[in-house]
Amino acid sequence: MKLACAQHHRSPGEIRNASHKYDQLFAFLPETARLELVQRARERVGQSALENAVKVLEVWTKNFVRLRYPYESYPGLTQEQYERLGEEWFEAGAPLENATFVYYPEELFGFTHALLEMTADASGQSGPA
Repeated sequence: MKLACAQHHRSPGEIRNASHKYDQLFAFLPETARLELVQRARERVGQSALENAVKVLEVWTKNFVRLRYPYESYPGLTQEQYERLGEEWFEAGAPLENATFVYYPEELFGFTHALLEMTADASGQSGPA
């Protein structure tokens, strides 16, 4: 996403300050680029949570911070205890409403694909297959 922002003439300082705040980086893009990005991602993965792309980006931002050191998300628990929580959640059918982290893997695939296509288009090279 940083490359896409750079292609739209954002300053390196702005991009660096947003760092891994995907919703902020997304907001740096011109509206036409944001719309195209979401459209291309949705074309790749179909019906998805990208109906609300900003919400998904906010979740990815939180995940990035919280998953660097996952034990920090489980204060007072040992590694074995928080691993057991995951196992119990999975055994209960992995209900998303009880998940500590939501990944949106299909949306991530579509978003990444769309970003690669758009940056390749902007540089005049062929994008991903």
